[in-house]
Amino acid sequence: MRKFLFSLFLSIIPFSIYAQKYYDFNVGDFDYRIISVTDRTVSVAYVENNEDGIYVIPENIEFEGVNFSVIRVDQLAFGTWDIKSVTIPPSIKLLQEGAFYNGWDGIETIIISDSPEILDCTALKGVNDLYLGQFGTTQCKNLYLGRDLGFIPYSEYYRHFEPFYGVGTLEKIEVGKYVTDISHLGYAGHDNLKELTIHALTPPKITDTTFEDLLYITLNVKVPAEALETYRSAKNWSKFVKLTAIEENSVKVNVDYDAELGSVYVNKTLYNGELIFEKGTDLEVTIQPARGKEVSSVLVNGVERIGDLENNTLYLDGVEENLKIEVKFSTPNCMIRLVCVDGGAVAFPIASGGNIELSIEPEAGWVIKSVYVNNVDMTAQVQNSQLPLKNITANQSVAIVFEKKGTSATQTLAEEAEISITNQTISIVAHNESIGIYDLSGSLLHQSASTGTFAVPQSGIYIIKVGSRTYKVAL
Repeated sequence: MRKFLFSLFLSIIPFSIYAQKYYDFNVGDFDYRIISVTDRTVSVAYVENNEDGIYVIPENIEFEGVNFSVIRVDQLAFGTWDIKSVTIPPSIKLLQEGAFYNGWDGIETIIISDSPEILDCTALKGVNDLYLGQFGTTQCKNLYLGRDLGFIPYSEYYRHFEPFYGVGTLEKIEVGKYVTDISHLGYAGHDNLKELTIHALTPPKITDTTFEDLLYITLNVKVPAEALETYRSAKNWSKFVKLTAIEENSVKVNVDYDAELGSVYVNKTLYNGELIFEKGTDLEVTIQPARGKEVSSVLVNGVERIGDLENNTLYLDGVEENLKIEVKFSTPNCMIRLVCVDGGAVAFPIASGGNIELSIEPEAGWVIKSVYVNNVDMTAQVQNSQLPLKNITANQSVAIVFEKKGTSATQTLAEEAEISITNQTISIVAHNESIGIYDLSGSLLHQSASTGTFAVPQSGIYIIKVGSRTYKVAL
């Protein structure tokens, strides 16, 4: 009978709505539709198939250098792919009608992340005024409900408008600390439901019809230890026979970071706050810095663990105690390395994305011969002895060569050696001393026991060693 109703519902959805495929751009697993250019907001329009079937909707995404907030899931966005798990972040404000309709035969887990803000699941009456519940056709087994859900309150006759009405496959439901009302679960999973865990200290609202009578006898209900007696005396909760505390076999994991600077995922779920896990659970803490940021510290119970990161992921095996994980982000520094004297260099940091203006001042009787930045000739950009470097996002090597006024192409650097520069060759006349030619990285290009002419690969700054003396030349 259920399959017949499902087919009937599908058949009356207008093809133009069901088959519509419109989006503005793609980032990662999702296609996005721009809601407001001014507010920089987008919705999830469609999902792209991935290998593991695990989908985590991001709170923010970047496209063409613009940062957008992801605040909505559109109709039928998750309607076509095989999905094992989906995480809905706190930034999502609205699930449009039918957002998760159809195509979920393989799903195992739905995670609605913790947030004190209500998630709007209001029916929009966009599909022939027919609505079977926001998640009504999923085959979900595990549900984590971290926030209250808002929807149009219908009469008892129209219970199928409730978000989870018709999800008869649920085996485990976990409810976060912000939730105040789960009366809308509407018989979800009653054929298979085995465990209900509540983290809220105040018992969420349930009605006489939220659970079937048999579940008051069979369902394992776990609540915070400090609130156990409150639940045992609360309306309707007092009916549960198997009402126990969750603290005995659980650990608390508190994740703390600045969400504007990056994101932290625990076991592929976006979190910022307190989590509850069973003792012995293996945790993967994956850290994603925002653009232009880097991870500067990862403290686990006050112990620095940044050195244990593998591709920005910290693996914590078999957690048996409460953990506080503090992640800090910072703006990485770039190094400006100045080479302007024989045998040495000066380096100093500058914040990534910063600007600097180098002041290059020759001494009396000297002039600037060449200035190379990362082996690129920037001499022509030096104006009034000033060289601006803007939006520095990587290390810079600046090589400056001065020469005396009137110096010819042939430079007599010492009585024992003469160096001539022609195109991309260096001619050296040395008297009974060895010769070595190096690039700025220190790599040896040529070595000779006496006079010779040597080709170099490109214009730039080169180090010449004649005997015990070191010189720099620019081509």
